[in-house]
Amino acid sequence: MNSEEIRNYCIAKKHTTESFPFDEYSLVFKVAGKMFALLDIEAELRMNLKCDPEYALQLREKYASIQPGYHMKPPCLTIKHTSPSRSFGGARHEHDYLEYYS
Repeated sequence: MNSEEIRNYCIAKKHTTESFPFDEYSLVFKVAGKMFALLDIEAELRMNLKCDPEYALQLREKYASIQPGYHMKPPCLTIKHTSPSRSFGGARHEHDYLEYYS
């Protein structure tokens, strides 16, 4: 799993846009104008995902690589050294939630 694979997955989701609003290393994915994922393309493989609070707790209890959101307000998650199913599952969850409720 690398940054390009994660980017390709996120940008393929319906109505997704991407931008670098913070700096040249923090790639942000949005749906309906709301961020659902932030990918650090420069450092170690790490991405932040917004997540339903209860689902976030379940994921953190199940996977050691999933931590509270780095520099993000709850209920964000940070996934480090991720497997495809964990990062894609989280991105799909938040994208679909925002798309449905926007």
